[in-house]
This record gives sequence, C-alpha cells and structure tokens, in this order.
Amino acid sequence: MEHMSIEARPRNAGVTKSELKRLRRMGHIPAAVFGRGMEPVLVTVDARALNRVLGSEAGVNTLIDLTLEGRRHLVRLTEVDLDPIARTFLHVGLHTIQRNEASKATVRIEIVGEPEDVHTGLALLEPGALSVEVKSLPEDLVPALTLDISDMKIGDVRHVSDLPIPERLELLSAPDTAIVSVRAKPAMVEEATEAADEASADASPAEDGAAAAG
Repeated sequence: MEHMSIEARPRNAGVTKSELKRLRRMGHIPAAVFGRGMEPVLVTVDARALNRVLGSEAGVNTLIDLTLEGRRHLVRLTEVDLDPIARTFLHVGLHTIQRNEASKATVRIEIVGEPEDVHTGLALLEPGALSVEVKSLPEDLVPALTLDISDMKIGDVRHVSDLPIPERLELLSAPDTAIVSVRAKPAMVEEATEAADEASADASPAEDGAAAAG
C-alpha cells in the first residue's frame, strides 16, 4: 500500500473561529489525531499535502506517515470536512492504526473493458455498487479492485462475488450485491416486441387456412 509523509503542527484548543479561518487561508488545515489508547491531539496539516493524499491512487486509504513533534505515527484519513460551496478543507480527522492489526476500509471498484453489445449501441450498462467493504492489515490493503466486463452480454449481471479478491483481504460486503448489469436499449426491446407481434399476426391467417382445409 502506498505511503505518504505529512508533518503536523500542534495547535491550541482555545483558538477562535477567526483564527481558524486565518489558518485555513494560510493553507494550515485544522485536524485531530486520535486512536485507541490516546487522547485526541489537535494539530494543523498542510492543505497541499492533503490534496496529494486524496489525489493519489489509494485516496483516503493511503497510509500516512505523520510526523508530530519529532514522533512518527501511522495514520489514515477517516474524516474529511469540506466547505459545501468552495470545496476547500475545513477540518480532517487522522486515525492512528497499528501495522499488525486488521482494520476495515472501503475500497473502490474499477470497471475495465466494454461489452460488445454496449460498444455497438445495442445495450446499456446499468451501474450498481461503486465500492466494497473489506478488512485487512494496513500494508495488505489495495487501492482498488478491478472487474473486467468485456465478455458480458445483454441480461448479464456481475456481483461482488465476481470480484478477484486477494487472499489477504476479507470481504465484508454482501456477495450478491450487484456491481453492473447489461440491458438492452428500450428502443431495441420495443423493436423486438413489435417483430414478435408481426410474426404472430402473419402466422394467424396461415393457421386459419389450415384449419378450414381440415
């Protein structure tokens, strides 16, 4: 699993709202470091470093080597509070994790390939789950789980159980959760129905004639 290094600076609990706003404008984002067996520690972290973490392949699952007052902590982003309009950081939570302890995480699903029926315009992809819940040791976590849908045909559905899960990952999501399905375009369904109706209508006179001859 990918690692990134971030330095944190302590901050006082009594800082005013105006001071917090000033810190954010300077690129110093208020944060809290917390975990089992420790009191939460209030800090600030660099906004650019946070953007690098979220922009990486693993995103929030990136393992962060956090340096605080000369000590290093292994942490992961667990809370990201953004301004609803400006989409800038307001506050983040950094949870300490143990290298030898399994923990839960959300891993995104990466779809690759394109079914032939979709490529030719006969069908549409119907998306389902975008991620799955897993449990693993920190270093065994993967950035994403890849599902190849190239061989899917109309009517096919791929479920969580179809994902290639590495041996060291424990799947927590329900195996029967749908990830993606392929369905015929509505126009194609209508044309197929009309064709069936016409075939049925064409067959009726012939059947009537055969009955009369008998």
